[in-house]
Amino acid sequence: MECEIEFDDITVIEAEGLFEVIYEIMSNDGVILGPWVVKTNANIMTPYGVSWITLDLYSNRDIFIVDYSPSVKDVYYNPDLQVLAEWATKSGWHMPKVTQDLAETSINFWQHFRLSGLVESEYLEKRYGRLPEMEIEGEDGFG
Repeated sequence: MECEIEFDDITVIEAEGLFEVIYEIMSNDGVILGPWVVKTNANIMTPYGVSWITLDLYSNRDIFIVDYSPSVKDVYYNPDLQVLAEWATKSGWHMPKVTQDLAETSINFWQHFRLSGLVESEYLEKRYGRLPEMEIEGEDGFG
């Protein structure tokens, strides 16, 4: 599936979203002056449409989804979150997390995608409990 993510923050654009490059840009001659956060809006384009999402990118590799307008209104299929999760892991970030405020706006939606492994949420974990650890035996997931 052909997909694309476009950001509006100049630092994220310059770094092509890569954590290591953003980390270097945010440092001062190699010295990090303290924890930082980069706030950016992103458009995620898939064959199903365009979504917009507001993200907070943190110096500890955390990504928080602050606001979101999906390209597909289906609660059980969402290419936007699949693309975001794949981009995050390939670019050196942790799995995206949903803020409590956003999770509360559509608990069933966010819980479904937490169970699917596409987002994390401390709020939903406290409400519904921890997810069981998944064991993958081989690289292909089969013994």
